[in-house]
Amino acid sequence: MSLRSVLALARDPRRGNGHAAAAPLGTGLPPTAAIVAPYGSGALYAAEFRRRGWQPVAVTTPDHHLPAVFRDALVPSDYHATVVHTGNLTATRRRLQALGTAAVVAGNEIGTVLAERLAADLNLPGNPPATSTVRRSKTAMAQALTRAGLPAPATLHTRHLDQALAFATGLPAGTGWVLKPDDAAGSDGVTLGATPEQLAAAWHRTHHGVNILGHRNTHLVLQERLTGMQYVVNSISRAGHHHITETWRDTRLHRDGATLYDRRDLLHPDHLLHAALAVQARRVLAALEITDSAAHSEFIHTGDGRLILIETGARAEGWLHPHLAHALGSHQVRDHVAVLTSHLLPPPATTRPPRHCAKIHLIAPGPARLTDRGLKELAALPGLIAILGTLTSGTPVVRTRDLMTSPGMAVLAADDPNVIDRAHRALRALEDTTLYAPEDSAI
Repeated sequence: MSLRSVLALARDPRRGNGHAAAAPLGTGLPPTAAIVAPYGSGALYAAEFRRRGWQPVAVTTPDHHLPAVFRDALVPSDYHATVVHTGNLTATRRRLQALGTAAVVAGNEIGTVLAERLAADLNLPGNPPATSTVRRSKTAMAQALTRAGLPAPATLHTRHLDQALAFATGLPAGTGWVLKPDDAAGSDGVTLGATPEQLAAAWHRTHHGVNILGHRNTHLVLQERLTGMQYVVNSISRAGHHHITETWRDTRLHRDGATLYDRRDLLHPDHLLHAALAVQARRVLAALEITDSAAHSEFIHTGDGRLILIETGARAEGWLHPHLAHALGSHQVRDHVAVLTSHLLPPPATTRPPRHCAKIHLIAPGPARLTDRGLKELAALPGLIAILGTLTSGTPVVRTRDLMTSPGMAVLAADDPNVIDRAHRALRALEDTTLYAPEDSAI
């Protein structure tokens, strides 16, 4: 690359970020992309990189270090190679260099910190590893927002119940609280409440337990409970410039102190809050030093009109399906790969049909098994384009108490929003009638 080209990249971050690519020169081999923790939506990166002529490589940790939910989830045949990181950063970096790695992405929340460290060691685009904590710790995240002059919920980080009780007592009258692990995901361990008795019970259930990411909850976070409609903003960042891929209205249900995901509806770009969410998301991404990655941010729109961040993950949204591209023209992982391989932000233009789209989470009322009749009726819902989850007749389910215990998700798209509303009501009716059967009954 000429000096003029290097300077051009430095001046215009949309064309690149000045990092040297690690792909071997003159070999004629395709460049390699390392996907760290390629689980959940992270599994979609392999096919997207192959579509653009790159070789995907999986970076994993030994199975006994993985949270149980991700063990045996990797499909090795989807990757050019699998690199097992055993804790030796230098060894992993050298292996990736030998494979001609030219991009590093985090496929899942558990891979964000390692992805940032590897990208820095390989001199590739990535978020700064020195500030990884503000993107993983809910406490550090709230502190970073406050330093940047952005609103954040009142937050306490503690390992002592008496401190938590004192904090909750000091909240304004009528304000509830939210207790959660400091570094979990997917509403794992999140409890809503208002009384000292509820707080003590939730504390004893959660403190020192192991969360969904495999970390022990030695410290917990207590925050004031904000009320209002929630929204999701998905984005891609390149050299500190941020592109919003989509925004969603996030409707949740609150039952017995738990937060249940109900439905997410795509916001049309003309929606009143779309522009405001985009502006606030860019401010948040800058405050958290998300410079080069996908991100998934959750906001709440309070009664006084503020948009307050609940949390951000420096990775793609967790529940993506490739069929979303049929409804939207693209999806976040596809757009992220387009940015990484073309060095352009925003990604090359994609036709996004002006369709209504929703993602509806299944909510199991208790231990049961899925029925053949119910699944057939589910598959016949109007507007259905995809189903996520292991949904086969006889599959056992548990009572849904958070995102990870939801049996699955239905993705819907239609030109008429009433079609989606009818499908939502029909799905909930199925859950009350034929979709689930008692564990000991015949299917």
